[in-house]
Amino acid sequence: MRTGCLGLLVLFMTGALGADVRAQSAIGSRQSASGFRPASVWPIADSRPPIADVMPQADAPRPARAGAPGTGDSGSGSQAPSACEGTQQQQQQADPQAQREAELAALRRDHYGPREGMWFEAGPLLWWIKQAPAPGALVSTGSPPDQGILGAGDARPLFGTDRFDFEHFIGVQAHAGTWLNCLHNWGIDFGGFLLEQRAIDHPLASDATGNALLARPFVNAVTAAPLSLLVSSPGALVGRVDVHTDSQFWGSEVNLIRNLASCEDWHFDALFGFRYLDLKENLRVVSTSQAQTFGLLSIDVNIPVNSLTVADRFFTRNQFYGGQIGGRFERWSGPFFVGLVGKVALGPNHESLKTFGFTQGQTMSGALATQTGGLLAVGPGGATADTALVTVGPRAGMAQQLGNLGRSTTDWFVIVPEVTVQAGMQVTDAIRVSAGYNYLFMNSVARPGSQVNANINPALVPSSSVFGSPTGPNQPLVNTKQETFFAHGLVLNLEFRY
Repeated sequence: MRTGCLGLLVLFMTGALGADVRAQSAIGSRQSASGFRPASVWPIADSRPPIADVMPQADAPRPARAGAPGTGDSGSGSQAPSACEGTQQQQQQADPQAQREAELAALRRDHYGPREGMWFEAGPLLWWIKQAPAPGALVSTGSPPDQGILGAGDARPLFGTDRFDFEHFIGVQAHAGTWLNCLHNWGIDFGGFLLEQRAIDHPLASDATGNALLARPFVNAVTAAPLSLLVSSPGALVGRVDVHTDSQFWGSEVNLIRNLASCEDWHFDALFGFRYLDLKENLRVVSTSQAQTFGLLSIDVNIPVNSLTVADRFFTRNQFYGGQIGGRFERWSGPFFVGLVGKVALGPNHESLKTFGFTQGQTMSGALATQTGGLLAVGPGGATADTALVTVGPRAGMAQQLGNLGRSTTDWFVIVPEVTVQAGMQVTDAIRVSAGYNYLFMNSVARPGSQVNANINPALVPSSSVFGSPTGPNQPLVNTKQETFFAHGLVLNLEFRY
């Protein structure tokens, strides 16, 4: 009896304990699903993780079951990813490349110019300019009776009727620029060129006896008859005439660059900028005579001299300031390339003319007498004298006869087109060389030979026997003749691009 009761008690307690464990398990499962885990569910000392940390979340993707539709598995133990999951994985793997391609496409849409960021180029020039205009006969000769007066006897011109040919000019040019943004479609470029100063000197001289006869011809503005200033004559005067002319040309520019198109093997840029050009030229004629008999030469009529120097100088300067537009094209084929640049500038050309002249003689006492005005450059004015000079002043009535001495300026609207073609080769990634041809044109400039006016009133010539007479026209007048001008030649380039 006692044994049976003890068995019943054990059986009862075992059933009650099992029921309590099942109840606690059910509560824990419900709390885990709700995301709330009170501390009483798991003892603090228990090291096991909460059930929610090991159970899959409701919104987490679950692996496909074996044998599920579309898995291709008929119930084997291995779990293969679904077709949808495989596609997502491939897209995730291809994302970096696709993103890079999208970035490049966007960059191309925003426009990307030439790859180099900065450049510098320089090289020598071998150029020619348009020949300077002939001023007319500056020196003549003939037999003594004719005195070199053109149109009389065998008198003929010796120099001045042909244009002045300066032949070739050596120069240098340089350009530097940079792109202003990362897309290389806006940039700036600075550059310029400089030609050497070239001169022509043409001396003509007689021997110690005065052979051959030399004279400086002109036209009497009062009578319209040809006359001459005698420089050398056999048995009377020993003399020489020196003709000098020179020319120098240079310019600079700054351009804003807009790249309009850029491909793998060519690109095209538009240019907008400012240009400056400077052409300076001189023409100087100086004659010197020595009298073999005192009294043959005089200055200011009443002052006899042993020697006489008559000098004329014409100086012109053309300064062009203008806005400029243009374009440049370049195409590559392997390491070789060709380029074409075309520009046109429009603006004022500030033309300056300075005319100087003087006559100087040495008296018997050795003093120097100097008078304003030569032969081709004449006009009234006081003498330029120091303590060793005899003071010579203007004659009465000459105030109305101004001549052409002094400085005059004028401004003309000018068009300046320029074209350059070149071909070259890329030597390294950063260095290339090229050769080309350049042509620049100006439709209006002032040059010294065009400013010479041979119609002269002898009353304004200090060495004339009628110097100071208040009669006759105001001649020579200042000429304002313009003519076209061009410069062209070869261009060699060494370029650094990086």
